Formats: sequence, structure tokens, C-alpha cells
Amino acid sequence: GEASTMTFGSLIIASGAYPARLPFEPHDTKVLRTAQDARGIRSDLYDGMNVVILGAGAIGVELASNLSALGTQVTVLDRATGPLERLLGGFLQEDITHWLNEIGVQTRWDINIKRVGKRGTTWEVEVDHGEILMADMVISAVGSRAAVEWLNESELLTDGQLRVDEFGRVIAD
Repeated sequence: GEASTMTFGSLIIASGAYPARLPFEPHDTKVLRTAQDARGIRSDLYDGMNVVILGAGAIGVELASNLSALGTQVTVLDRATGPLERLLGGFLQEDITHWLNEIGVQTRWDINIKRVGKRGTTWEVEVDHGEILMADMVISAVGSRAAVEWLNESELLTDGQLRVDEFGRVIAD
């Protein structure tokens, strides 16, 4: 396309995000970011299915509760000390864990995920001490990363990230 220059008083950079993935995570691990992702997960479900969710942030916890309500056996794994740790800073972790357990979700906190792989059609998730959890589906909900690649030539990125001050204003080097 053609380049042009525009003047403005304030600019909001709303770049969107991509799902973050563990470095050893296979490409066919499911993620939930779009309606299409949700439809794909739902179409693959069957009653009594065993699902492991990697990550207990907002997406992981909400997904766990919904899948459990659909008759799915769900285990949520996170290296945090409880659910929604990054969002709530530790508040309500016991209450949310109790609620998840009450609705049939197994929770494993403060656990390191060592490997995710497949043997035939069965997923294997290796955690601390060599324990291997078996699943019919693995869904990654370990976070997101900003979609800022389009700003690479702008000189606004520092080590691939937009740096901002306490008011959300971009700090340009």
C-alpha cells in the first residue's frame, strides 16, 4: 500500500493479542480466543471426556466451569498458587478453588508443566516429579502476548514490547 502521514492529538494503539504458548507445546493444542476456537472445542467434546486446561486465568477458569457443566472431566493446572492469581493478586483463591472443586473440576496449583505431547490420540501432560496426566484434549490458556509486530519499524518497541508509563502513555526511546 501507499504510505501517508496524519497528525493527531492522541493515538490509541489497540493492537490485539495472540494466545501465548508454552515453548514445548504442540501446535495442535487447543486455544480459546475466538468464536471459531469455541466452536471447534465444542464440536470435539463428548460426555465423560477428560480435558486438561493449562492455565487458571480468566479464560482457563471460565472454560473449566463451562466444560464441567457439559459433563466433561476437567483438570486445571497452573504454576500459580491458585486461580486468577495474576488478576486478583491472591484474593479469593480459596473460594474459587473450592467452587471449582464443588462443580467437579480438579485443580492443581503450584505445579510445573514439563512436557505436553501425544501418544496416538491420547494427550500426555508431564508435571513435577515425572507424573503424567492423560487427557482426551488439552487446552492452553496460559496467557496472551500483544500483537505488536506491525510496529517493528516505528521505533516505539523496546525488546519487542511497547513500554508505557503509569498512565499508559508510550515511552519512546
